[in-house]
Amino acid sequence: MSNHRFSPVSEDEPCCNLSQKAKICLGTFCVLVVLTIAVMVGVLWGLPAPKLKEWDGKGTTPNFPEIVLGRCYTYTKVLRPELSHKDCRKIGKAFMDAFLSKDPCSSTERDYQPLLELTNQTVPCNKK
Repeated sequence: MSNHRFSPVSEDEPCCNLSQKAKICLGTFCVLVVLTIAVMVGVLWGLPAPKLKEWDGKGTTPNFPEIVLGRCYTYTKVLRPELSHKDCRKIGKAFMDAFLSKDPCSSTERDYQPLLELTNQTVPCNKK
């Protein structure tokens, strides 16, 4: 077995070999870290929760879904009977799903893709 001997350390002898300047720098660094964390927590704690965008206008036209459905039926049954196979209820739902409760500034073509597929029609060459 090895023989370990502990010797007492005098109070005059420092326990670690850091200079006075290094101790001051280390202490200052620790204080700065604590202050930075405290400021960040204070700022984040004091910020209000982000407010969601909310429409404050008059609102939508009353019976809007029924209007869309009626116009689809008028178009497909009266004006363009060759499109009578189109499902106006599916078209109306796809139209509503494309923009309902979405931010109009962030809507994309992909949002309207189901609607475009349901309403696809070919225009004869001699028609405008």
